[in-house]
Amino acid sequence: MSSAALSTSILLLLICFVGHGSCGSPTENNGTITWNDDFQEKNEGSGLNTEYDAKGLQPWYNFVNSFISTVLNKDPYELALKAKAGDLTTDNLKDEVILGYAIGMVICVGIGVLFCLIMPIVGLCFCCCRCCCGKCGGEMSQKDSPNNNCKRAVFGVILLMITLLMFAGVLLTFVCNDRMSDTVDGMVDTSNGIINEAIFFINRTVGEAEKLFLVDFPFVIDRLESDLTDESLTTLVGDPLLQELDKVSVEPIKAVRELSIETQTMRDQLETIRSNSDNLSRLAGDLDTGLTTARKNLTEVLADCSSFSSPQLSCSSINVANLAADANFTNLPNISSELQSIEDVVNQDFEKSAQEGLKEVTNIPQKVINETRGTRADINQRISNASDSIQKIRNDMRKIADDDVIDKLKNYRDADVPNIQKDAETYDKYRWIAGVALTCFLLLIVVLMALGLMCGVCGHDKEATPTVRGTVSNMGGLSLMAAAGFCFIFASLLMLLTTICFIIGAPAQAVCSSVLSGELYKEVIDKPSFWGTDGNPLSKAIFQDSNIEFSIGSFIDNCRQNMPLYKAAQFDRAFNVTKKLDIEELLGNQSTQEFDKLNVNLSDVNILSNETRNSLIDLRQSGVDEIDFDAFLNETRKGITTVDLREFADSVHNLSTQFQTLGKNLSGNDQANAFRLGNRSEAIARDLRLLHNNTVAVMEAQSVTLDDNVRGLRTIGSNLKERANDTLNKAEEAETYLHTQSSVKMNEIVRNYTDRVLGWGYQFTDHVLDVVNNKLAKCKPITNIYDAALVVVCKQALYPFNGFWFSIGYCLFFFIPAIIFCVKLAKHYRRMDYESDFDQGWDA
Repeated sequence: MSSAALSTSILLLLICFVGHGSCGSPTENNGTITWNDDFQEKNEGSGLNTEYDAKGLQPWYNFVNSFISTVLNKDPYELALKAKAGDLTTDNLKDEVILGYAIGMVICVGIGVLFCLIMPIVGLCFCCCRCCCGKCGGEMSQKDSPNNNCKRAVFGVILLMITLLMFAGVLLTFVCNDRMSDTVDGMVDTSNGIINEAIFFINRTVGEAEKLFLVDFPFVIDRLESDLTDESLTTLVGDPLLQELDKVSVEPIKAVRELSIETQTMRDQLETIRSNSDNLSRLAGDLDTGLTTARKNLTEVLADCSSFSSPQLSCSSINVANLAADANFTNLPNISSELQSIEDVVNQDFEKSAQEGLKEVTNIPQKVINETRGTRADINQRISNASDSIQKIRNDMRKIADDDVIDKLKNYRDADVPNIQKDAETYDKYRWIAGVALTCFLLLIVVLMALGLMCGVCGHDKEATPTVRGTVSNMGGLSLMAAAGFCFIFASLLMLLTTICFIIGAPAQAVCSSVLSGELYKEVIDKPSFWGTDGNPLSKAIFQDSNIEFSIGSFIDNCRQNMPLYKAAQFDRAFNVTKKLDIEELLGNQSTQEFDKLNVNLSDVNILSNETRNSLIDLRQSGVDEIDFDAFLNETRKGITTVDLREFADSVHNLSTQFQTLGKNLSGNDQANAFRLGNRSEAIARDLRLLHNNTVAVMEAQSVTLDDNVRGLRTIGSNLKERANDTLNKAEEAETYLHTQSSVKMNEIVRNYTDRVLGWGYQFTDHVLDVVNNKLAKCKPITNIYDAALVVVCKQALYPFNGFWFSIGYCLFFFIPAIIFCVKLAKHYRRMDYESDFDQGWDA
């Protein structure tokens, strides 16, 4: 494997692993692709805090939110719609806003402002009344009454309750102040978590898309290019075409070939039959001559045999009539005309014509390959262009993701966030000090109240009169008066800050509550009427069409269910993925027309040439099937002679021997006559043997050959006319089929090939649509980011802020009763200058 291929493989592996956990290469079985996607479900946002931990303060925050909800208890949505529509004017602003939605807030702010104004005036009057006029408890005299103990106990219990409640408020103020600092301290982790979640989502989405671009799409392209090669076209088109042609065309052509071979065989057989017939006819004459001579000579010998009366002679056992020919080969049918007809057909060489016809038919697949080479080259070029386009899209997508988004997010995370946090921590330090200072004001008052109660209770002597009270008790009274004084001093400042924070925090909490509940989107932002004729700007930004409705609320809900981004954001309204990734779009609008050129035209294909047809007609009219084969076979079944000449010669030889033996026993003329007949008999026997060896044996061999050839010719040629007619009819049927139905059938084969090739693209389109709708870019991380941002702003920051000012306001609520009971109880703890009836008015 080359280094480049190894690098590419490693890159793909990393993309699959980082992008979606694992990667399975697609597989193909009988034209169907199994994509082997393994987009593993991950616990998106596991490192991102999407839940708020109030650390025990949630009941207090709920109390604060309940107060704000009570103050701002009307829905602002209609007001927002009117404001967007421009229906709010200076004339109806008072009725719609001040007296409508914000009436509760206006009342609270009014109370706060009045408190800020009245408390200093009341405090000034109180001081003047005490110091200048000796009123309001300023006169240092008290009557020692039996009811004082009861009053002191009641006042003490009430003030203790107030002190404890204010102390709880002070503690909550301290804690909320620290919680605001905790939000700043955790800003880096929170920001980094949000940015990391965004980077994770982008990387995963790009990785999943790159799986389509770098794994699935090349696989489809490889299948396309593979199917467009000559080898695949031969397998997918050529072989099925040949199978289709075999059904009708190859059979008659092969029949012509076989008939041509058999015609040559018939010619050879006819030549053999004619030659053997002529030879047998000639040899039959020689045989007849020899047999006639032998019969004549043997008749003469047998006639002279009667002159001997010896019983040793077997003249009577020899029948001269048996020396005769059995088969008659002189009258066999003449087959010269049939032989000439077959010879003429053979000379026409219609086997060659049949071979050329067979070659023309079997070359049809190659013809398809050759004629479509240009078309396939054009399609390959379009595939290459589509691959380049997809690669460019992938490169642009990766470049945008890395350079324009991820790098900026990482730079913001690594550089800007720490700097922002550093500045925030610096300013938060001063805010924290200010918060502690304000809290210490409250704490001072609470401590003085607690000290006054403790000293007053511990230093009080029941037996002592008001003028002789102890130092500890007097100190308790002074502490209580100091607490009342500080209440007047700090009340306006604390209420002013509380009112300002309330003006900021209450509306912010109302907005956050609307966002958290989704009502803001449902009732305002996602309503078409809110945007009017201008349309939704988000729709214009996302879809480039403001008329397309984009619902933020439904998008967030869909992402919370971890739906794919394409489906969650309803991008199908603006982006037709099926059309964008349609194989015809990728290959060019002319792709279907290019594939339509892959047609097979068989209108000019002829199974048999005219010469071959004429040869079959001549063969049909050759007359071979009309030959009288039985005339030949009837003679070849017979023997050449009626008796075996060798056995007959042996009988004649025995007779010769008998004559020789008899002559030895005779004398004179009888002896000479016996020897003469013996010699003559031996000559006849010798002539018969020669006749058998030179004529009969040859005739027997040629008779067997003649019989074999006649039988073979009858097997081949007896139905020659029918076979020639059948071959011609089959050829005509095949040509009719090729010119009509076969073209449709073969074009169906080509269409199946076209559908297979285009089917790779259609499968890829369906696969992409399935991935986009069900797997790609599952947007749970978006809601994680959204929820985390809301947690930071609306809970981690806003809850402690609202809790802080509400805790101060909560303490301020007890300032007035605290002042009253501090002043009242101080009278019972302080040392009086003299006893008087000062408290008689309170006894009533």
